[in-house]
Amino acid sequence: MVNDARRAVPRLLVLIAAATACSFDWTLRDATGETDDAGGLDADADPDDAADAGDTDDTTTEPDDGVDGETPDAGDDGTSDGDVAPCTPGVPRPLAPANGAAAGAHRGTTGRRPTFRWDPAPDACPGETYDLQVTSECSTPGFDSCAFDSIESEFSGVVGVSHRPAAELDAPSTPPYGRRTYWRLRACSPTGPCSAWSPVRYFDVDRAPNDIDADGDADLLAGAPWRRGAGGTISGAGSGWLYLGDAAADDVADVVYEGIESGENKGNAVAGAGDLDADGFADFVLAAYQAPGLSTFAGDVYLLYGESPAADATFAALSGSVPSGRFGEAVHGAGDVNADGYSDVVVGAPWNNERGSFVGKAFLYLGGPTPPTVAAADLFPDTTASEEFGSAVAGIGDVNGDGFADLAVGATGADIGSDNIGRVYVFFGGDPFNNRWDVVLDGAGIGARLGAAIAPAGDFDGDGYADFVVGEPGTSSAFLVRGGRDFDGTVLDALPPPTGVRVFGSAVAWAGDVDGDGFHDVVVGDPAADDDGDTITDGLVALYFGDPVVPVAPSTLRRGALDESEEYGAAVGALDFDGDGFTDVAAGSPMSNYLSIGDTGRVEVLWGGLPLWGSPLALDGDIEGAQLGSAVASLPP
Repeated sequence: MVNDARRAVPRLLVLIAAATACSFDWTLRDATGETDDAGGLDADADPDDAADAGDTDDTTTEPDDGVDGETPDAGDDGTSDGDVAPCTPGVPRPLAPANGAAAGAHRGTTGRRPTFRWDPAPDACPGETYDLQVTSECSTPGFDSCAFDSIESEFSGVVGVSHRPAAELDAPSTPPYGRRTYWRLRACSPTGPCSAWSPVRYFDVDRAPNDIDADGDADLLAGAPWRRGAGGTISGAGSGWLYLGDAAADDVADVVYEGIESGENKGNAVAGAGDLDADGFADFVLAAYQAPGLSTFAGDVYLLYGESPAADATFAALSGSVPSGRFGEAVHGAGDVNADGYSDVVVGAPWNNERGSFVGKAFLYLGGPTPPTVAAADLFPDTTASEEFGSAVAGIGDVNGDGFADLAVGATGADIGSDNIGRVYVFFGGDPFNNRWDVVLDGAGIGARLGAAIAPAGDFDGDGYADFVVGEPGTSSAFLVRGGRDFDGTVLDALPPPTGVRVFGSAVAWAGDVDGDGFHDVVVGDPAADDDGDTITDGLVALYFGDPVVPVAPSTLRRGALDESEEYGAAVGALDFDGDGFTDVAAGSPMSNYLSIGDTGRVEVLWGGLPLWGSPLALDGDIEGAQLGSAVASLPP
């Protein structure tokens, strides 16, 4: 699946840990603090005048004989007698919580006790331990140079490569919940000094992803791209439906963002954006890929900033410039690509023709104190062929652990020896960001359409590195791609599909931690699945629990109504809607009927925790043909 020929081109970033090699300290001291005691070369010009600390058989008048476990000094016969050379450890790599991660919900049991994970330097010392420091006193601009003058929590002598505090970290106990928190660590050798401190990482303790009003309960944004606007008079205007989470969540939309242009299809794509302006409130992205934009059907993308969402609020708009370029066909939170403390957004325009017919393009917009107005980077393939690059986009987390969030872009129309084999391009984050791809994955064969769906997978296998999931509906496949220090896309596993699949992998999403076991989970949809073999579609969503070993079958499965052709699983997402600390799964069925009204659409919320799903909550559309559930907001990386 990985294009080895492409990877041979020296475009892969080679990540070399900034570490100091183990070295020998030849400065020798006896119990009095003297040095170089070989027969009178120390400070008093006399032989060593005191037994060395820990020595077992030298005398007060002879040079050290090398069996006391200290460093060899002049006259010593070397380390073969049991001496241990001091080792200076390299700087460990902090992995999780990664920059921008939202850790927990205020009613959950794990929100204020995140698990810190790191990777030792390649030149780690035997038996090294780790010191961790945590503070909230750094500032968002320039956090990477924070001096940690005020330390709120400190953990010393930690053994292993992870640590979960016994006590909760501090955070406000009233809305808006949560607080930005910073951490760093160093390695300490038992036979030498400690390393330098690692780079600083930040996360939001006690905050739920996609919590637009910061009340501790995640919120749900869903798209109804064919809903008629202005009371049913504007055809295909579309809309975005926002449901505010609550412990007693109901089925009534709190805010509806209506389209105003005929055929603009607002709500064709939606996504959680993270925290674009670092104000503590989660933000969303809402697309209208057929909106006028700056040209005919060029497309618009709206940034919905958190705090007090309202239907008549003014939101930042990003506009496409190429006629019928489908700017906004795909949108996703990008994570913090340049590690400046602000979340970013990536937008796909698969019909953009600036480099050729249907070549496609993607755009990276950087967050900051004020909304972005222009793309910070344009992403594109090397070819001028009709790849439809940007048909899917996603922030995939920090797959190589360098502190910068990474991106993936799908090109379902890529032809590599066969038609529509599909490709996924991976771009490593950085400051500055390099808009040339670093790793590419190719589909399995003709019509495979690899990259039709892409999503982060959190840390599926628990090694601290971000993983991601890609769909290949042409072969009814979905693949877990594992992150690692030297990520090259070659470590991946097929998620075993259930029976009756047809376009498995059409929709994929990070599901957070549905069962609360500490591993991150993923969900995959197939809107055309047929449970009973009668060719009438039922649809399904399959959940896979995170684990170092990929499961041999879906961990659990939910199928749509038998023979109803509702396209159940056409869109999938996740959120902690009731704020209980367990992530819930959202599944869209855009062709569902409500009260015999055709194709109103539905989003079903499947409750996390054990036992799974409980009594699912149905969120139904209200107008014939609205197709609510065509899109469901994803979790940002």
